[in-house]
Amino acid sequence: MWLATLKVRDPGELRDIQIELLAHGQDGDLLLRRLLAVGSARPAPLVPRELPLAIIDCDDDPLLPQATRQRLIERYPHARHLQLKAGGRYPQITNAATYTGFVESVLTSSAAPLNRQ
Repeated sequence: MWLATLKVRDPGELRDIQIELLAHGQDGDLLLRRLLAVGSARPAPLVPRELPLAIIDCDDDPLLPQATRQRLIERYPHARHLQLKAGGRYPQITNAATYTGFVESVLTSSAAPLNRQ
């Protein structure tokens, strides 16, 4: 079902990667089990303030509603935050340069203040 749905979408790099994952790596049943596991998972422990932390979120994320993303930002007020208008679930592919630059800046900085871009 998932693979057939992807195959009728407009061609693109993201679509091709998703088809490859479903066809050769992760079938729909595994993906469904993973999504259900996330729904029953316990909250992650807080990350200590002294560790660099980055939150990258996309306005068009189809799985995480804005309210959920906002709660994550509020849970980690010391985190660096990159908010992208587009990128869905794969900002590392759809916005590779911005994503990579942001991650590199977090990893090379000693401080991690809130940063909305």
